[in-house]
Amino acid sequence: MGVALCAQGVVFGALVLPFVLRLKGNPLGVPAGAVLEEFVTNYSRCLLAVIVALGLLPAMTPGALPSAGKPLGQVLQAERAYLGTAPATVGATIFPGDRLWTDERGRLQVGLSGAQLYLLAESTASLEQDSEGVLGARLGRGTALFSSARAGGMELRVATARIRATGAGPTVGQVTVVGPKELLVMCKRGAMEFAVGEEAETIGEGASYRVLLDPPDPGEPAAAQGPAGAGTKEQQPKKSGRRRRAFLFLFFGTVGAVTGIAVDEVLESPDHP
Repeated sequence: MGVALCAQGVVFGALVLPFVLRLKGNPLGVPAGAVLEEFVTNYSRCLLAVIVALGLLPAMTPGALPSAGKPLGQVLQAERAYLGTAPATVGATIFPGDRLWTDERGRLQVGLSGAQLYLLAESTASLEQDSEGVLGARLGRGTALFSSARAGGMELRVATARIRATGAGPTVGQVTVVGPKELLVMCKRGAMEFAVGEEAETIGEGASYRVLLDPPDPGEPAAAQGPAGAGTKEQQPKKSGRRRRAFLFLFFGTVGAVTGIAVDEVLESPDHP
């Protein structure tokens, strides 16, 4: 707005100056031809400045500035936890793509719409929303717990895996990133679905599984090697002809036997914002 008003003022001065000089009898003694030439020059310059200013105005308006998107969550508890590069504070708003992380003694609890996310020590995650509007938390490392008041309320995503509540009642789950292709998945309450692409398995209440992502096909034997020094070529393994599984479940035990983290009270009410 200020740029436009300034440009308008300059243009007004360029238009009025020749008439002022004429009315005052040209006290500066400037020839009329010179006044007219200067007027045309100033007018052209001002007109160009206005065009440029008006062209830049849309880029300077708030609506054209990059938007962080719709807020997805809010910090409920924070201890040695961070939102981006700044310490996380209670009440802070979380937007899509914001990096959440905790140090070796930290913890962070985030309230979502009908769900909650809890990061344990040395964990990293971010919130995101897919094209279908499904809210998700992407876990990069460490351990995350989530509670959902309803099926489809939110999902936890790790690499290519998606873990979501399936039951009608409240669900509490826990996922730990053991390695790039290894997870420890627990269902503390309700029932969960673990899916990679179109392949899915259900995890019942109280169950805990070690999950291998993209496991090797057990039908593919290791390459056979000839006797040492025989100079024979390695034989190529034969394909089993079966479709390779996206993940492999290995029963780990019951939740009570593998976790001593008492977080049920913290995640007791997923509807709490």
